Amino acid sequence: MKRLIYSIFLCFVLLFTSSCNINDFNLISGEVKAEISNDIIADIPVVIEKVLVKKGQKVNKNDPLVQISMEDIENQIAEKESQLKLEKLELEKIRYNETYGKSNQSISNNEKSNLMERIENLKKQLKLIQTNNTPEIRKYKSDLEKANKDYLNSKKDMELNQRLYNEGAISKSELDKSAIVVEENEKKINDIENELEAYKLNTQYQINESILALNQQLITLDKPNQASESIQIEIQNQKISILEEDIKRLQEKINNSKIRNNEITSGLNQGIINDIYVDEGTYVNKNQKILNIISLENLYIEADVPEDQIEGIVKGTEVEIIPISAKNKVLKGTIIEVSVMGGKKDGETVIPIKIKYDDPDKLLLPNYNVDVKIPTE
Repeated sequence: MKRLIYSIFLCFVLLFTSSCNINDFNLISGEVKAEISNDIIADIPVVIEKVLVKKGQKVNKNDPLVQISMEDIENQIAEKESQLKLEKLELEKIRYNETYGKSNQSISNNEKSNLMERIENLKKQLKLIQTNNTPEIRKYKSDLEKANKDYLNSKKDMELNQRLYNEGAISKSELDKSAIVVEENEKKINDIENELEAYKLNTQYQINESILALNQQLITLDKPNQASESIQIEIQNQKISILEEDIKRLQEKINNSKIRNNEITSGLNQGIINDIYVDEGTYVNKNQKILNIISLENLYIEADVPEDQIEGIVKGTEVEIIPISAKNKVLKGTIIEVSVMGGKKDGETVIPIKIKYDDPDKLLLPNYNVDVKIPTE
């Protein structure tokens, strides 16, 4: 009888133990990460008048981030527009004199022909500059193409190193070195673009000045006070053309920028301010960072599984996620990536995994900590 009771008790214990094993799980720590991080960069020189957001603040698409002043460029445009009006008035005056007060001209045909030929050659050079068809510009374009390739390659290397670092295969210093190479290559692109723009502007300015000077020489071939009105008109038209081109170039800088109504806005549908690099009153140069926004879309959890617990954990495994900030809540998730190699963490080998999850109540934000329950079977 005792043996029978003992056998029944043993069977009950085994049955209970087997039942517990069905619900066994491994509990590991994880951290919420963002796939997209967006640097807000000034594409023209501006002054920060007011920072409209704070670090950690949520923002949506088209929300204003900073108020800025484009006073430098706007003043340049206003000054050139005033000068343009004066030059147009002067042109009308010359045309009036040509109509009602023509004088006899006595210009040496040979000298005039020579000067006009030089002017035409300069105009051809100007056209080559405007169509990017000079040896110097082609050299800049070639250097720019190479710099872009170097930048893209270094960015791929950095992304690879980021994955290797996450998996513990390389050190932080090696990752930082690849990031520095990316920054240097990006700076090289900006430097070449700025040099190319400066070369074109300076060369066009010099050519236009030379054309004006030659036209002035044409005038001096006339007898005193008997300058050719037609040449004066050409000179005046040249001055007007230069001013109009300058105004157009400055206005295009404003129109092509991301600035609207003196505000820079968010381009992300849902984001959070991760960092702010400027203060009110800061003068910001072209391509200088203003702030950084992390996207709240496509968040995921990154966790490290100890080597002795990785068996059976594969892509597609369903898990439970417990936010540290709301331990009474449980979210559903799925493992979408298991690293093919391990790394070191606190002296132990771990295997990084990546988890997508459902969070209808938006409980989790970037850098939040969670516990992940992974079933053992």
